[in-house]
Amino acid sequence: MSGTSSSGSPSNPVFDIFKKDGIVNSASDSIRGLYESSYNNNTLFIGLFAVIVFTVLIAYLLYTYLGSQLFAKIKSVVSDTKVPVIGTKSNKFNADLAKNANGSRKSFSFWIYINDINKYSGQYKSVCAVSSDGEKAYIIENCSPFIFLDKSNNSMFIRFTKLDDKEYNKKFDKNINGIKNLHAFLRTGISIDYIPLQRWVHIAIVCNSNTFKTTLYAYVDGELAKTISDGDSFKLPGYGNDYNDDDATDDKALTKLNTKYEKNLATLNNINLNMTGYLYVGNNRDFSTGVGPGFSGLLSSFTTFNYELNQQDIYNIYNDGPVTGFLAKIGLGSYGVRSPVYKL
Repeated sequence: MSGTSSSGSPSNPVFDIFKKDGIVNSASDSIRGLYESSYNNNTLFIGLFAVIVFTVLIAYLLYTYLGSQLFAKIKSVVSDTKVPVIGTKSNKFNADLAKNANGSRKSFSFWIYINDINKYSGQYKSVCAVSSDGEKAYIIENCSPFIFLDKSNNSMFIRFTKLDDKEYNKKFDKNINGIKNLHAFLRTGISIDYIPLQRWVHIAIVCNSNTFKTTLYAYVDGELAKTISDGDSFKLPGYGNDYNDDDATDDKALTKLNTKYEKNLATLNNINLNMTGYLYVGNNRDFSTGVGPGFSGLLSSFTTFNYELNQQDIYNIYNDGPVTGFLAKIGLGSYGVRSPVYKL
């Protein structure tokens, strides 16, 4: 049975032994001494406080910087296209386009004025291309996106390269004649069936890529014109309904690609959305088997966004018109203008 301490409270035999041996007193004295030493040592407290403040400050700066880099909405305009660029010439501009897309989401926006669709009839017509190449003549396989018009009608094609298949990219340089070749070339892109002529038209391409699939959206004058997702079958405007109806030469390389990528199904996963370096507008080359000459018209305000534009965003850009600044003030900026002040 336990006894009672001198104060009248029940005693604990083990505690009494520790106290008798001086263990409790020794521990109490040690704790008290450490506390008094720390309390009296102002330098220790000041140093500890400084470390805490410094750590919090660094964490805040890192959070702010990384957040601004990873999650900020960035708009990149090719400044030389703020004034309309003539498409019949070969133009090369510096294009420092933001690479840090939010995930794999990105948008492209530009204005186009097609004056004469029959000029260069029989050949695909270069509208514009983004490439890291600094050479005078860009290489189609290195352009992403590559945007061009059809041979005989006012359909537009927007094509991206693949990050994981250089063989696919290289196959089609200067060789996209025929339905099979054109379909294969555009597995990684989207087409717009109809671009109005002889007036300013706003084009927006929006890419949404997630774990499951990639989807491209094409807008014309603020309205959704076409949607295509990875794995979707597609038909190019003006080329019939059957992918196999083709009078073009089919070679072993194309057959191999058709085995790897199932014929006319879109292959949009892992497309290159972050190409930067230069923007090429128009062309003065003449390739009868590929995309050669430019187009009879103008291009203005080529812009990229490192996020998905929604329909309201696109409509707001459309309402701003193709030209800003002084030229807009004198009326050229109106999207309804039929005759631009340029000799085409």
